[in-house]
Amino acid sequence: MCCMINHLSVFIAASRGEIAISVLNMPSMYFEVTVSPWSYVIAAAATLAFAFLVQLFVNPVLDRIDPVSSLKSVE
Repeated sequence: MCCMINHLSVFIAASRGEIAISVLNMPSMYFEVTVSPWSYVIAAAATLAFAFLVQLFVNPVLDRIDPVSSLKSVE
């Protein structure tokens, strides 16, 4: 029963966006967690920059693969 209540509280906290607060909630310490809108902008920019870097490195390698020969089966 206790485990089910714990899972339910984590689900409620996650649905409200407070999962980090519920994990860091300790009786002897208090962690003030604030998420500014700039955090979302920085996270989106970092994700797009990483995707662009991966594309820069992988695209030339994929361009060298011959599509016709790669579809032929080895018999």
